[in-house]
Amino acid sequence: MRILIVEDDLTLGKLIKIALENQRYIVDWVNDDSECLSAIKSTDYEIIILDINLPDKSGIEILQIMCSLKNYTPVLILTTLNSAIQKVNGLDAGADDYLTKPFDLKFTFTIFVKKLVLILLKQFAQLAIKLQKNTFKTFLFLVFFNATFSFESFANQKNLA
Repeated sequence: MRILIVEDDLTLGKLIKIALENQRYIVDWVNDDSECLSAIKSTDYEIIILDINLPDKSGIEILQIMCSLKNYTPVLILTTLNSAIQKVNGLDAGADDYLTKPFDLKFTFTIFVKKLVLILLKQFAQLAIKLQKNTFKTFLFLVFFNATFSFESFANQKNLA
C-alpha cells in the first residue's frame, strides 16, 4: 500500500513516515502544496495524510483541486485545527476523516490503522457496487479478514490491545 504524507513540520513528517514504513507501507512524504500536487498527479496512492496548514495553499484548497482533477483518493486530515466548524469544513471539502494534533503516537497510530481499514473497506464497497459480482464479495471478506488479523497482530506486538 502506498501512502502520501503532506506535512510541513519536518519532525512530525519524518516520525509518521518512519512509523508507517516500519509497518511495511510504502510512504512518500512531501512538505508543501506544490510537491503534493505533483505527487498526486504522477502517483496512485491508497491514502493521503494531509495537514491543513501548509505554507502556500491550505489542505482544503488541495482537497478542492483533487476533486477538480477527479482524484478521489481517501484523505485523512491530520492538523492542529480542532474546532467543530473546521472539522466540518475539512470533511465537506472531501476528507474521509479528521485527526487533531498534538497526539500520542501509539494511540494515534492505533486509531490510524483502524481508520485506514475503514477507509479501504469503503473503497472496496464502492468498487463492489460498480462490479456487482459475487466473486468480489469473497475478495472483500478476505481483505477485511487479513486487515483485521494484521491489525490484531500489530497491536499485540506493540502491547496496544
